[in-house]
Amino acid sequence: MKKIRKIISNTLIYIISFCVLSGCSSSVSMGDENVNTYTITHFMGSTEDVNQYIESAKKEGLCQSIELDSSGRIVIEANDTQKKEWLNNSSKTIKNTLKEIDDKDEFEISLNDDYTTMEVKASGNRNMKKLGADIATIIYNAEVYQVFNGQDDWKVNFSIYDTDVDKEIYKVTYPEEGIEVNDDLWSQDRGEYAD
Repeated sequence: MKKIRKIISNTLIYIISFCVLSGCSSSVSMGDENVNTYTITHFMGSTEDVNQYIESAKKEGLCQSIELDSSGRIVIEANDTQKKEWLNNSSKTIKNTLKEIDDKDEFEISLNDDYTTMEVKASGNRNMKKLGADIATIIYNAEVYQVFNGQDDWKVNFSIYDTDVDKEIYKVTYPEEGIEVNDDLWSQDRGEYAD
């Protein structure tokens, strides 16, 4: 059985490599599966990060093709099986990120079922480095989940509650508005969110 999987895996890698190198279009299909195009508009990371991400997706067989377009968007062509893999991976990453939040981090993150609303509850003593990393990971994967579910105009309604004063201190709709989470949000001057 392992030998058959290896042969199938090597064949898929060859097919995907051929498709990537020859510029397969959306008319390509694997068996009876349709190939659709999905566009990731916001990626948090450097150009090098994006290129590594693209190479990794190619190697793992997650798509028929993947490339960075001239607008800086990641364009992915995937069949139905690959689409399910993207959905499962993004959902699993979000759930694992949430599970890894510890009481000592002094923050909580919650999301609705379709990952369009994200609420952070954090104290003034929160682990800011971990909070920032978790927010970035979750928002990116929420985008992937929504895009692969057919939502071209994906969004995350994002808010932060300061648990020390039991008050919302930040609220945006991303990507319409940028997210800027820093220590200043927990300072005495909370701008428009202050009493």
